[in-house]
Amino acid sequence: MMKVLLKPVRALTGAALLLAGTASVPAAHAATAMDLGTAPGGTVLSARVTLPFANQAAVNEALKARYTYGNPLFHHWMSSAEVSALGPKSADVAAVKAALAKAGLVVTGTSKTGTVSVSGTAAAMQRAFGTSIHTMSRNGVRSFAAAGGFHPQGALAGRISGVSGLVRGRMQPMLAHQRNPDGSVVAGIPVPAAGSNATNPLDSFSNQCFGNGNTTVNLSSGSTSATYSGVAFQFNGKICGYTPQQIAKHYGLDQAYGYGIDGRGQTIVIVDAYGSPTAKADANTFFSAVGIAPFTDDNFQIIYPAGQPTSVNYGWAGETALDIELAHAIAPGAKIVLAVSPTNYDTDLQATVQYVIDNHVGNVVSNSYGESENDSDAPTMAAWDQLSQEAALQGISLLFSTGDDGDYSVSEGAKSVSSPSDSSWATAVGGTSIDIPSGNGFAETGWGGYYSNLSSANTPLAAPSEIGFLFGGGGGASTVIAKPYWQSDLPGNYRLQPDLGVIADPYTGAIIVEPQSSGPSVFTTIGGTSLASPVFAGMWALVNESSGWNAAAGQITPGSSFGVPGPQLKTFQSYLLTDALPLTPPSQVAVSITTTSNGTPTTTTYDGFSALGITGNSGALTVLRHSPSSKNYAVLSFNTDTSLTTETGYDYTTGRGVPNGAGAVALANILFGH
Repeated sequence: MMKVLLKPVRALTGAALLLAGTASVPAAHAATAMDLGTAPGGTVLSARVTLPFANQAAVNEALKARYTYGNPLFHHWMSSAEVSALGPKSADVAAVKAALAKAGLVVTGTSKTGTVSVSGTAAAMQRAFGTSIHTMSRNGVRSFAAAGGFHPQGALAGRISGVSGLVRGRMQPMLAHQRNPDGSVVAGIPVPAAGSNATNPLDSFSNQCFGNGNTTVNLSSGSTSATYSGVAFQFNGKICGYTPQQIAKHYGLDQAYGYGIDGRGQTIVIVDAYGSPTAKADANTFFSAVGIAPFTDDNFQIIYPAGQPTSVNYGWAGETALDIELAHAIAPGAKIVLAVSPTNYDTDLQATVQYVIDNHVGNVVSNSYGESENDSDAPTMAAWDQLSQEAALQGISLLFSTGDDGDYSVSEGAKSVSSPSDSSWATAVGGTSIDIPSGNGFAETGWGGYYSNLSSANTPLAAPSEIGFLFGGGGGASTVIAKPYWQSDLPGNYRLQPDLGVIADPYTGAIIVEPQSSGPSVFTTIGGTSLASPVFAGMWALVNESSGWNAAAGQITPGSSFGVPGPQLKTFQSYLLTDALPLTPPSQVAVSITTTSNGTPTTTTYDGFSALGITGNSGALTVLRHSPSSKNYAVLSFNTDTSLTTETGYDYTTGRGVPNGAGAVALANILFGH
């Protein structure tokens, strides 16, 4: 393996990074990937070249003015043309395009703010950017990396701030399913065939997920006997899952609906790769079951800004189903536009988001995907960061999921945070578990869980079998993106995430209809920060609508925007958020296992945390999980998210808190309705 040396990269402030000398090998690749040498010169690549704003300081001031309550420009959003005027000078764009063409690259498009899309051979890319593009192999997947560092040539030097595409990373959807104790995904309920007399699939689900008090289970087989005692999870034989109406009530949105606030006049954009061939049909099956008006040609549209996909990816098809179904279910009056990227490469997803911003397709853009900073590179993150600024100036909210791998230490062996949720003017949406039993009643807290098996087919194990960390919301400090001014009250110099936490735990997740690679679509419970983002997108659409209420005229102004949530969560925290706190659990699982050898019994006891193989957390809960199909018992934990903990005030699991839907809508009316 060839060792690739990384040069240090200073924090990106806005997107003003000068690329000269910047290495572009993701840290995870440098540590674990096999460098297969220089890519063949004829390898065809595509890239997006980002030019910085002409005056970053002026952009910073424009942003601050529009998000500072009391400033005369507060919530006076810029037009697309005004944002374009802040972009690079036309002479610089022309010079960059000429330099790219001179290097042998083909310019395939230019955004309103000067981002230039190009394609060409690896040899031409190396000439243009003064780098050495290597082929990398990591976990059996081949990719590319600009191992030589960037040294832009000719007119490119000093004129560009980001390049996406030379590191061929793939964004991943951030959805998670419930798992059985044996590791299998909990099976969904097939959608009944048309005209059948099948039982209503929703009868298999319940949001009454936890038993009252402790349940005790005694098992014995051969020389081993065991007693397990604790709060029971899902012992009622039903799948824990919430309908949209139950989620809405949890966050106080039913009060907004009562006032007629349902997202009318708003457009929510869902950006996904590959899409789903059955997206609309699955969604309408779901809406029919839960009693929500269906998608029609008037309230649902699919667009392909960067071209249509050439294949179906069922992981992304499930993501697409989740996103469009929950966004519409939470804001049933809003129009949903599904913007499909042809692949999950950064370049295609960025081009799709760029189109949505340039054409102001909607005020809220939900993006339930990402990759760790260890899997990305500074030039790519700079490009995403600039997109977040372009959107924020226009009052467009880019929402990004923060990931389902906690601090990434388990999945990647090193701590990291997710990108593009690290972008300075995006809203980083983290995850929570809802309605968790505690000493103070049912609570919403940080999402994160561990698993250990206690038995197999009703046969007790001689010791708990640790499965380990399952999943949990991402969070922490960026190592690349500088902290925006609106996080000045928080520690450190880098962008912190999440900004807030929303329902994400698949064990207390949302019911959806999900397509399958074979067989009919199924009703299932799903989670992940992929769930948190579209749910919050629906909530924010209600806030946007409410901000357009004109009391004098007695009507809503369509298309109104309350702007990006992040910088306003602190200013209006008492209205917008409720602090999520550590649990004060009523009890922990107790395990007692007795094994007999040569007539001598030996008893070993465990609390829930020692059974899981983790250090106890006073703010967490352990419960007994039972799978009727496999007859397995297990210990499952809540609010145990790698090194991330839920604290009073800001924390790396729930940010500044969880949404207060009723308060947010009331605030929008107070500020703009009177």
